[in-house]
Amino acid sequence: AGKKVVLLEKGGVLGGRAQSVEMDGFTLDLGPHVIQGQGFQEQMTDVLGKGEELRKLRAPLIEGDIKVATFRDGKWINFNDVTPQGPEMEKVGMAMAAVTPAEMPKYDAISVADWIRGITTDKDVIFFINFFASMMSTHPDPNYIAASILIRCLQLPAYDPSTGGLITYYPRGGMKNWINLLEEGCTDNGVDVRRHSDVTKICVENGKVS
Repeated sequence: AGKKVVLLEKGGVLGGRAQSVEMDGFTLDLGPHVIQGQGFQEQMTDVLGKGEELRKLRAPLIEGDIKVATFRDGKWINFNDVTPQGPEMEKVGMAMAAVTPAEMPKYDAISVADWIRGITTDKDVIFFINFFASMMSTHPDPNYIAASILIRCLQLPAYDPSTGGLITYYPRGGMKNWINLLEEGCTDNGVDVRRHSDVTKICVENGKVS
């Protein structure tokens, strides 16, 4: 409290891979992402006073003819059509639920890709978990996503393993609309947002950062 906050962005837009572009009438995200109800994205947006505006943008991943497309084996497929069910998927859910808070740090050093291969050999389950981890994070490669990130997210109250009830959604108009809300919330709270700021060194002197 009482501190001046400056947000420095190297590029011309905020968000990194959590951005969207318009092409031929379609909105394309620069990276795979979803918003998880009660997850860190909502919590962050709530803190900035933009939570209700975000929730108004909800587009469920499974609703009517809404489809999540993904590229697999050289062709575009409907992600919902390859969402696995059955004993192998239940095994994954049980493995996640069994991880205690005290055990969580060891999963910081295990990638999602390595973790899921230790749980099952079912290629559809492995594909689903790897892709889902990429959607929930900011990295497209599950070999570089800590298993703890996925497990922590799926242990939130929004996830009920007994019903498979994972409250995830996509913001209408693309991830850029979520980033725009975050930027508005920052500026509303007095944050100085500076684009095209290439930081080469951070200096701390007499309690001040420059």
